[in-house]
Amino acid sequence: MNNELRASCANPEYDPEWWFPESEVGSGNKPAIVAKTMETVKTAVLAMQICQECPLFKNNSCLEYAMKDPSTIDYGIFASTLPIDRRKALGQAPSAWDKTHVFVQIRQQAIRAGVLPVKIAPRERPKVSTFRFVNRQHAAKDSSSDLSEQQ
Repeated sequence: MNNELRASCANPEYDPEWWFPESEVGSGNKPAIVAKTMETVKTAVLAMQICQECPLFKNNSCLEYAMKDPSTIDYGIFASTLPIDRRKALGQAPSAWDKTHVFVQIRQQAIRAGVLPVKIAPRERPKVSTFRFVNRQHAAKDSSSDLSEQQ
């Protein structure tokens, strides 16, 4: 039996994009944009519900992961929290992005669906980002040599 916990969001049945909602650009009254926004809100709320049933949510490891790096603080849904929730814990003002119609709707619909906001203890913003850069030329050579070995 494997004792390692697996994130619910890693389930191949779920679209990873559900955890990274984006606001549509353009006139908010166009039917296509309204429909896309409604779908984005619906899937983001579903992602937040999935988060709250996840073992990594229950043991706080997802939230700790989300608070370690600016890339995870400022983007996406982690541990059923939105970027505005994580920025508040750092004492930062909401960004213009946080105030977009789609994020306001996500929070409102999540609460209606029973997803309560997660309380995050105040903390200090990480000083360093943990981005890793891949040398694309090196990666391309490795993949081409792998292909030639398979033939």
